[in-house]
Amino acid sequence: MNYPALMFSLLYIIARMVFFYLGFGEDYYKYLVSLNLFFIILIIAFTLYNNYKQDAKGFFPNEIKSTLRSISVYAIILAGFMFFYYKVIDPGFFDRKMDVSRMEMV
Repeated sequence: MNYPALMFSLLYIIARMVFFYLGFGEDYYKYLVSLNLFFIILIIAFTLYNNYKQDAKGFFPNEIKSTLRSISVYAIILAGFMFFYYKVIDPGFFDRKMDVSRMEMV
């Protein structure tokens, strides 16, 4: 089972909702991107650690397969959440981003 992927996807969803409900604007979006990349690195580390605990003589292609499987579970869960988030919870996000970019061009 991909417990690291499930755990970190849940943590990202919680962080995203906290940022939204506390009213952090688009200026703080870069922190969510950094958090997402950090979680991906942690998923890789935890998956490799779990593999080493189970099998001390890890075989490199099997390690790659297991880490990519975990990352794909994480990506699928977040893609579904992001679709729901931008469609239902915060549908005006992209309009606000476009307005900010238009103001910077002037």
